[in-house]
Amino acid sequence: MPDLVLPGALHHAHVHLDKCYLLDACCSLGDGTFDEALKKTSAAKAHFTQADVEARGARFIAAALAHGVVGMRAHVEVDPTVSHLCLQAGLSLRQRFASRCAVVLCAFAQDALFYPDAAYEAHMHELLRSAASHEGVGAVGCAPYVEASRHNSLRALQFIFDLAQEFGRDVDLHIDYTLDPASPLLWDALAMLKQHTWLVHGRTRRLTLGHATVISTFAEQDLDRLARECKGEEVAFVALPHSDLYMQGRDVEYSRRSRATLPALDLARRGVRVAVDVNNVGNLFTPQGDGDPLALLPMLVGVYQDATPDSLELLLQMVTTNAAYAAGFPSPASPLEPRAIDLAAELGAEGTATLLHDCASVQEAVLAPPHGRTAWRNGRKVAERKVESWVAEEDQ
Repeated sequence: MPDLVLPGALHHAHVHLDKCYLLDACCSLGDGTFDEALKKTSAAKAHFTQADVEARGARFIAAALAHGVVGMRAHVEVDPTVSHLCLQAGLSLRQRFASRCAVVLCAFAQDALFYPDAAYEAHMHELLRSAASHEGVGAVGCAPYVEASRHNSLRALQFIFDLAQEFGRDVDLHIDYTLDPASPLLWDALAMLKQHTWLVHGRTRRLTLGHATVISTFAEQDLDRLARECKGEEVAFVALPHSDLYMQGRDVEYSRRSRATLPALDLARRGVRVAVDVNNVGNLFTPQGDGDPLALLPMLVGVYQDATPDSLELLLQMVTTNAAYAAGFPSPASPLEPRAIDLAAELGAEGTATLLHDCASVQEAVLAPPHGRTAWRNGRKVAERKVESWVAEEDQ
């Protein structure tokens, strides 16, 4: 059987290197709520060491390579509890894996940016500003929904946009992680994008919006409006279904519960760039999964109730070219089409790609992703996972 090559390769659009694999280490699961995840993870952060964060992050990147991933946008938290510990660990991992997996760091504020305590607030701002100035950081971001008021949420957005413009970084936001359709912040973020223009490594700045689960409550006219607002803009949304489905809608009767992850196919058909990713692995926000972005796709076929050929193509783009765009990587000069090849040796000239073993079509890749894979980056094989199986002979 031929193999299927995915030019451009699998990418992670949104992962947290500093918060992976905490479930076994220090965070026991209680009621499984978002508040519990925030509180227990915040408490765990007080005991982080750089060696610990690097060890868990290295485990994640090594697993990603085995899955066929060759690039990622990795959020590292910055706040008075960890200071730049997570950032320094991320910078070390970025350098350590540079020839095998490109890591684009986002200096990320999970905690609020604005406080009644002026000194604490100033310290938070200075830590994030210092992180944004580091040449190894590609993006800055925050989670405006954790602020104490909508007014402060808007201030947080403005702070991040100003910071990104000052240091020439992309903006990557966790936004509208809710099913409450009242006053989404994404409209404000898009308006700020249009008001701010700057360059990032010679190209136009980008805005990446993660979660945005409120979009799952949008009517058709709201989706149409969103497509109009995004048209011509350097913006991408990232659905994070493992976390979104696990966390959202718990207070709603099951029979009336939203699917709770943004309608990626509906947006993609309207011309909006959408990626999908795993968000976390082995922690209170995302206890399930092994970090394989391709493994999300069969689940999403069920969530979106759509396995048509065009939709399967769109879903595959969400973990390859669209994921790379959302993570801040250069856009390809021309469309990259998956194709079957007979010899893996042909791949050497492809540059960067993921090879799916014994997979003849996009349909197979999306509906039943093969476990065997090879990752190539810049013409070099950087990881391979082979499958051996054995079945006992029939009893006589």
